[in-house]
Amino acid sequence: MKRRLRPLAPSDGPALAVLHRRAILAVRYEIYTAAERESWAAGIDPDAYARIAVETETFIIAEVAETAIGFTSFRLHDDGTGEICGLYVDPAAQGTGHGRTLLLEAEAALFAERARGLVVSSSLSGRPFYTHLGYVDDDAAEYRTRGGLVVEVRRMRKSRLAAALRLEPGEPFAHGHDGLIGTVVVNLESGRAAPGWGSEGWGDGGLMVETGEAGTVHYPLATLQPLEDEAGAEGALRG
Repeated sequence: MKRRLRPLAPSDGPALAVLHRRAILAVRYEIYTAAERESWAAGIDPDAYARIAVETETFIIAEVAETAIGFTSFRLHDDGTGEICGLYVDPAAQGTGHGRTLLLEAEAALFAERARGLVVSSSLSGRPFYTHLGYVDDDAAEYRTRGGLVVEVRRMRKSRLAAALRLEPGEPFAHGHDGLIGTVVVNLESGRAAPGWGSEGWGDGGLMVETGEAGTVHYPLATLQPLEDEAGAEGALRG
């Protein structure tokens, strides 16, 4: 059935609370113990979603056949950092792309508000999902669950550069700053380039980029066509 994304509705609370709890309790026991999962899922308040939506966070709901099967919430901080505050998909609907769609929709909304980059405090079970979609580890952290137990989580981040082309996992890319047209991200296979916001470093009159596995690559400035604007226009590497 077709998936639909929509904003939070005032009546969503009870269904989201059930979905939220089910998603937490479905985490594999090898990652978090039964006691840790129960503590994490304890005290979920159906009224909290609407209250949080008014105070701090934006929610996106994914539904199929008018039934909520997942949700994400996010916010833009005063320093320009976009935060993915939560992302949960019903266990029965996991593995079918709903989580990825919700995350990319949240990212797009944050970048539309000129977020400089993204952060998320991921559960250990969620870490492979975020890694697959371009997030990198920042550091380990602790999260005190609603039931009082403290569990390990992973603080992760994603640059606007890495998100600019919506690259698929494993697709080679590079990013840097050329000192003239601003920060860009370049797809090394297709040569497509898109703008980004950030300060990844720059070098002597050219585009100094870090590719990860390949290390640092330097492109002469003349090989990069100017980008039309900062809203996602494409340029091209020649040669």
